[in-house]
Amino acid sequence: MFWFALDFSSRFKNGVYNLCSSGYGVIAGTAFIISKDQVLTAYHNIAADPFFPTKKLYSKNWVIAICLERLNSGKVIYCIENPIEVSYYRGSIKSDWALLKRTDGLNFPTHKILPICPAHLLPQFGDEMKLKLYQCPTRYFINGDMDGLAAIDVDLRLGIQINHKIVVVAGEAIGGSSGGIFVMNSTDPDKNGLVLAMHLESVSETKPYRFSNKEFIELSEDEILEESTDCHSSTHNSYYLYGIMISKLNQLVNSISK
Repeated sequence: MFWFALDFSSRFKNGVYNLCSSGYGVIAGTAFIISKDQVLTAYHNIAADPFFPTKKLYSKNWVIAICLERLNSGKVIYCIENPIEVSYYRGSIKSDWALLKRTDGLNFPTHKILPICPAHLLPQFGDEMKLKLYQCPTRYFINGDMDGLAAIDVDLRLGIQINHKIVVVAGEAIGGSSGGIFVMNSTDPDKNGLVLAMHLESVSETKPYRFSNKEFIELSEDEILEESTDCHSSTHNSYYLYGIMISKLNQLVNSISK
């Protein structure tokens, strides 16, 4: 069976970036290199209100950084390589994608442009396939749980497809993963290593309340904390991960630089 080699995995981590406002005042999520001068991210990452996205953007101008570090002083700086300035180019509120383009007139190195799965190689309904999710765990960094931030990967398995979306059951993602990528880990050499979809949302089944005889029982604050902790422990991987299959979105495909 064909597995991801170390340098193969490193290639994807080198093409997945942290998306930030200038000065790192806002660390919005994940973005990845999709063409010679463009990165793709979730539209809600750059919206003024990420929970109810509209045409109003938080900003049209952003930077992408492969790695961030928090100093003892609390100041956030880039590491490994200089950040790259990008600006909003085109997007879709409904399908939740946004293309950002380099503003310096330069191109990304060819080896950092991540290959998108073409429509004719997309898995069919009912197909099972191993995936890797590459994501930036920005929530942990923002909350102070880690002092360095770069892309990480998680092993998953393809769940089901609904039109242009995929739903991965019993996966695990971290806050800030929107804009991350699902990469196919296939025994078929034509499919292996292709970006299948972009991650948009994670939904947990965890519920901090209790039912008894079909009646809702309200809990105190202490009981809510206890119930929530127990539930998170017993359903650690009880997540549904949603993503969009890039090659099924004609407007997006036609907007990618050749």
